[in-house]
This record gives sequence, C-alpha cells and structure tokens, in this order.
Amino acid sequence: MPHDRAGTMKNPIIGLDASDIAANSSAALAAGSLKGLMSGENKFPFRRGVVVEVINDVYKFSELLEEGEKYFTLVANEAVASQATRNSLLIAPYDDQLSGKLLVCLPFFPSHIVLPIKVGEVVWWIEGPSYPYWFSRVASTDQIEDVNYTHLDQELITSVPLLEDARSKAEKQEGSSGRFQPENNNGLGGSQGGPSFVPLKYSPENLENQGLYKNITEAIPRFTPKVGDLVLQGSNNTLISLGTDRGWTKEDESPDIFEISNASDDVLPGSGTIDIVAGRGMLEKDPKPASDSSAGDNPERTKPRTVTTKEGNVTTDKTFVHNDDEPNRAEGDPDFHADLSRMYVTMNSAVDQKLSISDEYNDPISGSFDDVEGASVAIKSNEIRIVSRPDGSVRILKEKGEGQGASIVMMKDGTIHISGDKVYIGQPGGKGEGENGSEAYVLHSQLKDWCNKLHSELDTFCQTVAGHTTPGYGVPSPQITQAAVTMKANLLGTVKPVINNFPSKRIYGE
Repeated sequence: MPHDRAGTMKNPIIGLDASDIAANSSAALAAGSLKGLMSGENKFPFRRGVVVEVINDVYKFSELLEEGEKYFTLVANEAVASQATRNSLLIAPYDDQLSGKLLVCLPFFPSHIVLPIKVGEVVWWIEGPSYPYWFSRVASTDQIEDVNYTHLDQELITSVPLLEDARSKAEKQEGSSGRFQPENNNGLGGSQGGPSFVPLKYSPENLENQGLYKNITEAIPRFTPKVGDLVLQGSNNTLISLGTDRGWTKEDESPDIFEISNASDDVLPGSGTIDIVAGRGMLEKDPKPASDSSAGDNPERTKPRTVTTKEGNVTTDKTFVHNDDEPNRAEGDPDFHADLSRMYVTMNSAVDQKLSISDEYNDPISGSFDDVEGASVAIKSNEIRIVSRPDGSVRILKEKGEGQGASIVMMKDGTIHISGDKVYIGQPGGKGEGENGSEAYVLHSQLKDWCNKLHSELDTFCQTVAGHTTPGYGVPSPQITQAAVTMKANLLGTVKPVINNFPSKRIYGE
C-alpha cells in the first residue's frame, strides 16, 4: 500500500483527506450530510474489528514487524505501524477490505485517557483524515458484557430472548440436556456451529499466545450505578465512582437484605461521594462455580455468581437465567465490610456506622467514642501506610477551636510531637488516682528538683551525724537532735510539697 512522506496512508484505508475537507465549504458539507440522512444513504461511520494485538510495548511491537518476525508483511499500513503510539491496536477488520492483512489503529482519545482492551475483543474503528483510529470496545448484551473480558461472538450462540422449543423442554424434563454453559464462539459459531463475526484464526484461543502479553481471566462483579453516577472501571476489580453516599455494612447480615441493590436507595441531597475501591466482595469466600452439571453455590453478600465455561475458565455467570438460577441483585455493590481496600471521600455520611467501628474501640479513659455524621474521608484496608521521604514530615492535625486543638507531627529530623488538651495512653481500669483509675505521667523536672532537695537534706544530716561529738553517759546529743529536727522541718516544708507537682496535667495512661 502506498505511503506519503509523513507515513500516513492513501486510500482505501483512510477516508477524506485533510485537503479534501479544506476544499469544501462548511455549507456544502452540511448540505451533503443532510441529504445523506434524508435519503437514507448515510452509513454508520464506525466499523468493527477484532483485536489481534494491544500495542502497549511499542518497542517490542516494532521488533515483531522486522523481516522474519511475526507480522512482517502482514500489516497493511506499515508506516503507521512503525510510529504507533502506546495503546494502539493491531486489528483484523470484519470486512475483507485489506485482503487478509491487519491494520494498526491509533487510539481515538489522547494519552490522557487510556481505555482497557484485550486481545480477542471487538472494537469500533474509524478511518481518520490521517490515520485509522479505534474508539472503544463494542458493548454487548447483559449476557455477554463483562468488564474483564467480552467475547462478542458469544452473541451468535447465546439466545436472546430466552426461548425454549418443545424438544429442549422435553430434554430438560428428562434430565438429559444438562445445564447451559457459556463458551467462546471460536470463530465458527462454537460447538453449535453457525455464523461468526471473525475468522477462526482470530478467536480468543488462537490469539492467546500473542507477541506482547497474555490475557488474565477473572470473575469480576458487575456494578449497578445510581442514576447520575460517573463510574470508571478497570478490568481487574478496581472502580472509581463519582456518585452519592451508599454502601452495605458489617451489620447487614441477613440474606434477605441483599435481595436488591443499594443503588435503589434514595439519593440524599448534599451527599456527593467519591468512592475508590479495589477488590469488591473479595473478603467473602468465593462461591463454587456452576458447571454443565451443577448449579454451584449461591454467592454471599456482594459476590458475583460464577460459572466454569466450556474452555475451563471461571467467570462471572451472566447466563444464569438459562438455568433458572436467581441473580445476586446486590452483586458488586459498595460493601464496607467485604471490599478489600477503599478510600471514601464524601460530603455527608454516617461514616462510623458504615465502617462498624463502635465495637472495635477499647473503652476510652475519658469521654466516649460516639458515631458521628458529616463530611468525611475514610480509608480501610488490611495494611495502611503513610510514608514520608527522609527530607519530609508527616502531620495529623485537628484545627484549633475553643481549645488548643490536637496534632501528631513527625519531623524530618525524626522527632515526634504529640499535642492536645489531654493525651491518654492505654486503657482505663487501673489503680491510679486519675479518671477511671488512670495514672498521671510524672513530670521529670519536678521529680528531679524533689530528688535534689531530698538528697541535700539527707547529705546535710549525714555530715552532721558523721562529725558530731557525743557528750557520753547516755545524754542526748544536741547535734544529732538538732539535725533531726532541721531535716524533719525541711522535708515537711520544702521536699514533700514538691510531690504534688509530679503528675502531668495533660498526659495520662494505664
């Protein structure tokens, strides 16, 4: 195929050239478009193609284009392929426009947005003025669509609507038909035979060991958004939802509660929420997947129902209705108990109640830890780290109100400052003189001053005793008597009162 000096392609891969567009007035283009719409001649601008390679490693892909390598002479637009940006695709168009050759499509969206796509999935692509672009993965029906991996050819072997003819009903009554089990079409209509969107050589199994990477199959719960939510999902159970306050809690234990999604809860004004979560429903035990002979286990809480495909992969069961199984209506819902890791930023939420943390506290020495509601940021996971580099610091601060506020500050020199109107360490129930049996921490300067005075008094007394002269004959020693009287007076007047200065007025512990 011919190329220009810039490496772009000539027809038939591209549509209108930029110079063609410039040569036509906007009025003429608009008139032509309107005429096409009214005459019914306007065609859908996007075409479909199956993904042969996801070009995430542009350097490795360039090696595969060299002589003797996998794609040498197989790419129609070689000049574009040699300049392909990251997340470009090597696709096989559905039509045979390229006589069996493959096409490199650049991503339609700039690098600010990277859409997930897998080998064997089907994408929309379009002829651009300079390069062909891929727009997005082709969405499918509820029985096929899967955020982890969507094999569009399954549409041709999965009946919609769900109908049974007399023969299949009879077989089902006799127990000879088995359960419906999903399978990839494999380019030939699956085990049932039939039409296909793409040739067999571009089926998922034949694309499994491609040059750049290998697909990872996982059972990912499907997410039910509330109306008005903006949701971004990755392929491996990661999700960001810009919506409103919602979520199951640890106290939601009855199976009856999960008969409907919490997306159906009323939206409260002023409860806008950003929910960043990884591992939805993963804390619960995975259900046994269904198969061609077994219904498997009913999923708990927000787990998805799973099934083993005919290829042996465990995936989310999207065709359960074929086997008269019931869906888990709460599948994929936000669950503050069973989701593995979450960062929750909300305008208004009963966040303590959602986290079920009231029973997790040890009793405070003073006051109570009451559940609060309001603007909140919550983080929950197994291992939480807040790390500063050597030349930085970490500061946890409660702003000053009527009191002095409170803070924990770790300075870059390694010192830690803990400040507050009162600082409690440990648990109540001791035998101290403080609140709930707590012990006040000793102030070192006061103790040091007291010890010095006590030492001085004892030293003076000892010096007096060591140098005194006894009058003999059992008569009391005036020196010893006077020294004892002096030390007793000093201990009572200047040493003992210092003891009252030992307890801290701020720091208490067990």
